[in-house]
Amino acid sequence: MSDRAASPFSRAGMLAILVVGFGVFLAILYMIGSGNTGPENSGNGGAHAASNGLNGYSALVDLVEADGFDARRSRSASGLDTDDLLVLTPPKYMDPEELEQIIERREYRGPTLVILPKWNALPTSFLNFVETTEEVQDGWVLVSGISAPQWAEEETGMLALSLQTGGMPGAQDAEDELPSAFAEAISGEADEATAAERKKTLTENPQTFRSLFPLDELSGSLPTSIGFYSEPDVTREPLIVDQEGRMIAFSYEGASYFDDPDERYDEDFSATNWVVFVVEPDLVNNWGLADETRATAALSIVRNMNWGDVDSVVFDLTLNGFGGTINLLTLAFQPPFLAATICLLLAMLIVGWRAFLRFGPAAARERETAFGKARLVTNGADLIVRAGRLRLLAEPYITLSAHRIARSLGLAKTEPEAIDAALAVRAPGEPSFTARANELRKAAKPTDILRAARALNQTTR
Repeated sequence: MSDRAASPFSRAGMLAILVVGFGVFLAILYMIGSGNTGPENSGNGGAHAASNGLNGYSALVDLVEADGFDARRSRSASGLDTDDLLVLTPPKYMDPEELEQIIERREYRGPTLVILPKWNALPTSFLNFVETTEEVQDGWVLVSGISAPQWAEEETGMLALSLQTGGMPGAQDAEDELPSAFAEAISGEADEATAAERKKTLTENPQTFRSLFPLDELSGSLPTSIGFYSEPDVTREPLIVDQEGRMIAFSYEGASYFDDPDERYDEDFSATNWVVFVVEPDLVNNWGLADETRATAALSIVRNMNWGDVDSVVFDLTLNGFGGTINLLTLAFQPPFLAATICLLLAMLIVGWRAFLRFGPAAARERETAFGKARLVTNGADLIVRAGRLRLLAEPYITLSAHRIARSLGLAKTEPEAIDAALAVRAPGEPSFTARANELRKAAKPTDILRAARALNQTTR
């Protein structure tokens, strides 16, 4: 019968615990390193690349990715310095100086696409009368009218966009009715007939648009009858216009680059300085991309801005409040440190597997302190050696040896003279007891003491 209790875990159970625990540990490290530490809050009603509401741009990300571009959402401020096409979706109340500095820093970096915000929206999850079902998904929004961003009202500079509200006849009435319809929807006072009528007012007779060179020649309609347009300016080259010929998307060439406006088309102009403003976001948001023609127009803008070998599109999320800082753990999962991280993880797996697979049963450890006189003597000797007092044992050892020799020879006394005389009769020619005892007394080094003690012990035997 074994005196050791059996393990409560089987070999397979322990292996499963180790594998699952190690996998969860790696998953936590990866999520922290990639910045995925919680919900992205993409359904906050904002107009950004992570939103799947009507005013969001998640469909644009999917569209350019399906067209062959490397589309990625950037949550780091370093993404603003990319050489690829950068898509900015600034909120309505952003500091205009900060936005202008970002665009100016990219003058010799790469193309920049700026999409203006338009709709006032609230997530349906905030409305207690709307249930999240298969028909109403998380992240959807309820629009309540339009308002121009404050940073687009600058008097000078590239953000002086001269933004105007326009559309088809009756658009102003639709714009006025939307906020009241929104308030009634929140209070629960709006009936289905009223909501349907106001939706019809908003979407019937929508604005039309057409694209100009160098974009593909397209013409179509926008989702609604109200929208934004920008006044003409010498620094703006129209790309897409509405039914009245007003700019709803244009390229900003920048008056600072030209001393003479007539030289705007100089062949030395660098395309990497190109900045495009989409004044009417319904061209490229989720609502707008539900139409094939508008999707083609949006894709035409992206294709035309990717000059040369640029094949990536970066959608910035830092301006919308989704930025984060890069820590050491994040760097560990990015090249060139990713290779070292993988090697370290493989080494951890090998060490863990080696520890799990031992050879034979576990060896029982010996007691640190054994029982018996032998162990007591050994511990005492070790203490004397460590204390460096070995020379103090010489005289007691001589006395002990004298008693042993006297007892062996049958002597009544242990005087050295009597022992020497008896040894001379028993072992003539051997060194006397007194000589070897004096040799032990004179020894100073541990090796000399041991040598003299062995010689004296030989005499005793």
